Amino acid sequence: MVKMILPGIFITALLLNCHHPSQDEIPADENGTPVKVTLVSKKYMNDTLALYGRLLYLKKTPITSPISGFIKSVNISSGDRPMVGKSLFTLKTKESAAYPESIADTLFKNNVIIIKAQHHYRIDSVLKESGDFVQEGEVLAITVDQSSMVVQLNFPFEKNYIVKKGVSCSVIFPDHKIYSAKVSIILSEADAASQTQQAYLQFNTSEIFPENLNVRVNFIDAAEQESFILPVSAILTDETLNEYWIMKLLNDTIAIRQDVTIGRKTKSEVEITEPVFLPEDRILIEGNYGLPDTAKVTIVK
Repeated sequence: MVKMILPGIFITALLLNCHHPSQDEIPADENGTPVKVTLVSKKYMNDTLALYGRLLYLKKTPITSPISGFIKSVNISSGDRPMVGKSLFTLKTKESAAYPESIADTLFKNNVIIIKAQHHYRIDSVLKESGDFVQEGEVLAITVDQSSMVVQLNFPFEKNYIVKKGVSCSVIFPDHKIYSAKVSIILSEADAASQTQQAYLQFNTSEIFPENLNVRVNFIDAAEQESFILPVSAILTDETLNEYWIMKLLNDTIAIRQDVTIGRKTKSEVEITEPVFLPEDRILIEGNYGLPDTAKVTIVK
């Protein structure tokens, strides 16, 4: 009798110790890596060509002395925009300068010469001061035609399908103000070292900006057709950035690796040029990093 009871006790003990684990006790990797997914969108994805240029004034005109003599008065300063007819400089001939004014007026006719503004312009720089002696033809000041302000731009030759005469663009100044502009001139000669062409952009504004100010110029490279678009977070790559791939759901629990070829990029989106996707394809955007091919996953909403 004793021999029959002992085996029963042993079997009961085994059953008590070998219970099945609950759902909460199953390791996370058996349930699969938590992931979030998105569908592939299709749309026109425009690109932005960002270049840098600097401000120039194409029309600069010197004011020169019509005689040899002394500067009696200077009536302008840099930055002035004198009205037509305003007196800019008063000069005294070198012959009359040797005599008092009362005598010089009697001895010499036209001994004082007044240089007046002939057209609207801005005074860029004044090179002479009152009392200076100047030779005939010597430059007294430099004027700038405000309407001749342009952005000088160097662009890669291969981008000449974007940077064309008459094309609109945006000019962004260091203070973040944005002005619209158009390509007015493209020079036919390329720089031998950088293989870039030079263009001039014209824009209308009454504001005065310093010459040689650096600005950023954005051109829009419009897409010709719709393309597949994915969020940046969906794209995976190797250390050398030579290979790109995504993780695509094969079913609700398995994700597979899919190699892709990328095109244009923005801060948030990437164009996929290959392969072709289906509207129902689900692509991983979270939890995809480091997953192997045919990885087990759990979709999290």
